[in-house]
Amino acid sequence: PSLLVSTPSQGAPPVQSAPQATAPAPPPQVDTGTSASSSGDLKVTERAAPPEQKKDASIPSRDKKAVQKYTHKSPPHASGRVQEMRREKTVAGEHAALEKTPGSMTRQERDMNLYMARTYETQKNYRQALMHYRRVLAVEPNNYVVMNNIASMLIYLGSCEEAIGYAQKALDVKRSYVFSLINLGISYGCLGKQSESESYFRRALAIEPSNHHALLNLGLLYEKQNAFDSADRYYRRLSEGENIQGYLGLARIAEKQRKIDDAVRFYKMAISMENIDPHTAAMVNERLIQLTK
Repeated sequence: PSLLVSTPSQGAPPVQSAPQATAPAPPPQVDTGTSASSSGDLKVTERAAPPEQKKDASIPSRDKKAVQKYTHKSPPHASGRVQEMRREKTVAGEHAALEKTPGSMTRQERDMNLYMARTYETQKNYRQALMHYRRVLAVEPNNYVVMNNIASMLIYLGSCEEAIGYAQKALDVKRSYVFSLINLGISYGCLGKQSESESYFRRALAIEPSNHHALLNLGLLYEKQNAFDSADRYYRRLSEGENIQGYLGLARIAEKQRKIDDAVRFYKMAISMENIDPHTAAMVNERLIQLTK
């Protein structure tokens, strides 16, 4: 089995054997108009500037000429209000200018592309998600979050070599970006370069020792190599954080080592978790039935 990239939206892997290829390390959720962060310090997006105020549509059309005539011949004491109206118009114009991103895309268009990309991603339509992420990157060439999102989509699509390029570009912008380190580890693992894969996962853990994506992928990497003691170590660290993948990994290893009592115990721990999804629960029940015959 190949490396697992774990994402919250993806179902749990099969428990009978090591999971198949997993999803890329999830980037921070891009929430248009709000701040989002992978580590608490990254402001992904700013609130869009308020749109230009629309003119009052409550004035009947038959009175418009009268209103225009009145404002054109405003008495001296109304000059202050006219200046205020002009100032409001200038401020609205400034807001409109602020809505432009560094490229030719407005901020609203940029946020819409991010929203569409995330929507397609949750629907597992990775090609469409990739298209929208690329549009944003075209006008924000140094946006390392979007670079990593593109790497994630490419991993899902099996283009691991291309994914390496984008994940590395993200690291060039922010050297300590854990999500890109994990995606590099996954990409190299998909290409069969186990040493490089392990190195990037370890670098991610050096920055975030409890990162469950790095822990899970290291466990899977060692499990694939039948290095069960090493895999066991990382799965236990996952289980200590009440991560169901830790219990499932420990159960698989116990099965492979013919430690049936231990396997049953770990499967029972997994199925007792409140956040277990129905599909995983069904698979765990099947394993328990087989092991307790």
